[in-house]
Amino acid sequence: MGRPDDLDRFGLIQCDDIEVYVAPDIWQRIGLQTEKILIAIEGYGRFWLWLSNDTSRQGEKNE
Repeated sequence: MGRPDDLDRFGLIQCDDIEVYVAPDIWQRIGLQTEKILIAIEGYGRFWLWLSNDTSRQGEKNE
């Protein structure tokens, strides 16, 4: 985990102070209609990352 060496290839999603780097093959599969993606952060758990302008739900924990 961490910042990739080749930043130009990765998509960046910023959520408060957390930076999520998305691999190119995943970026291509997400599509414009995707509302959320499930991410896992080692030591913190799994969270829904909402891909909309509604930031009130960002970081919602997936139990």
